[in-house]
Amino acid sequence: MAHSFVRSVPKSTLFLFIMVVFLTITAGASAKNAPMPRSYPLPPETYPFHIDSAGALAYRVIEPNKGCASFACRLYRSSHLGAEFIPVETLASVNTIFAGLQTVGVQSGTEGAVFVWAQKRGGNRFALYATSDAGATWREVPGTEATNSCPPYRVVPDILNPERAYLLPVSPGKAMISLHHFRETRDGGKTWEERSLPGKIPAADGFFFDPGDSKKIWAWRGSMDGWAGVQYSKDGGVTWQSLQIPAENRIHGAILNPYTGEIIVTGRQVISRWCNGKGEDLREKCGLLPRAVFEAGPPLLDPARKRVLVPVFWREEAGGVKGRILAVCGGRVEKIADFATKAEPVYAWVGKEKLYLSGVGVNQPGELLIFSLSGAQLSVRRSFLPLAIGGAILLLGLWGFKGRRRNRSNER
Repeated sequence: MAHSFVRSVPKSTLFLFIMVVFLTITAGASAKNAPMPRSYPLPPETYPFHIDSAGALAYRVIEPNKGCASFACRLYRSSHLGAEFIPVETLASVNTIFAGLQTVGVQSGTEGAVFVWAQKRGGNRFALYATSDAGATWREVPGTEATNSCPPYRVVPDILNPERAYLLPVSPGKAMISLHHFRETRDGGKTWEERSLPGKIPAADGFFFDPGDSKKIWAWRGSMDGWAGVQYSKDGGVTWQSLQIPAENRIHGAILNPYTGEIIVTGRQVISRWCNGKGEDLREKCGLLPRAVFEAGPPLLDPARKRVLVPVFWREEAGGVKGRILAVCGGRVEKIADFATKAEPVYAWVGKEKLYLSGVGVNQPGELLIFSLSGAQLSVRRSFLPLAIGGAILLLGLWGFKGRRRNRSNER
């Protein structure tokens, strides 16, 4: 029957169908086998944490264990990837970098405005400085100058708008942060507006505001000393409630997906979500349960696709690091790419159509990995189109051929 069916189809139609099926298979293969990330070598002990169209920013430690600031560093910038990193001459010493949401372990970088607590060259006082052009120019945030090397402020970026951030004063020795007086910028620190909320933020490793309503605040803490987990306030910090999220080990970061309403929590052997009052352990969906030890880096919002990306990695016994990039949306999990590197992962962040993962090398070159976020996803969706077209060509060819045979038999 199959042989007679093939003989009944015109050769031209059969040829077109075979070509379309071939294109479908190759498209599906390219989607399934996601492209490897691009790799750029980095100078030893260089930590990139920001890339945009104006260039890249990185730092090198010049004085470790500097009091409450974990280190003092020198900033370096590059005009484009692959170019040499040169010192930022405006700032002499940088004690704290605010480049993304606060995380533990692998840090969250940014493609938006960067804020640093630094000492200007030739000066003896510290202040908060901001840049929106990858360190080519810096502007001092008015009213932030102080003599202490530890920043009396905390900068919290908005999770959607890279040029929006909140500046909250913090008091030494006080665990809670008052929300009675703080500032907000929507243009990368060029202008600021005074803000006020009635409550406080509890002692936390990190926190963020709802981009649509700043009275809604999420705070998280991974320490076992005191409370641990995620808390939520919807009245500007007056009252807080705990979210029941599966997290057997230390939490390293959390983020809200404002498009789905889910909270994604990551950490050491932790990938979990919370949505509509229910928590879910995502390790099985991620294919990570058989693995004894892994670390999930900072959860990163990908606004263009309304999902959260999570870099996951583990150390090999023979040396080096292996891992994968996962996408989480609405409880579904998709693998974006696999990777391997000899460098130690330090920063991760999302830019335009890309995810960046930078790793430092001690006494050896580091590595910057760049993952495309557009190609594989689009090819998966489009791979069904050639098959549909091929089927239509086959059916139309067969229908037309049979029609011609009927006409010929009628003429006879």
